[in-house]
Amino acid sequence: KVMHSLLHPDDAYSRTLLSLVSSQYNLHEASIYGKLQCTLDYISGMTDPYALDLYRRITGMSLPAI
Repeated sequence: KVMHSLLHPDDAYSRTLLSLVSSQYNLHEASIYGKLQCTLDYISGMTDPYALDLYRRITGMSLPAI
């Protein structure tokens, strides 16, 4: 979903999803490679609880507590 949002940033869902990403990750890189690298940096830096919380916010679903 993040890659789709990077490639199609004008969609309403894409704008919402990209607004969740910290400003330290420059997702407005000119090249697709730069956008992909920033996205991978963002995802690889997530802790498990943060990734689960983000998943819940993106999908509107809840998961059992860990």
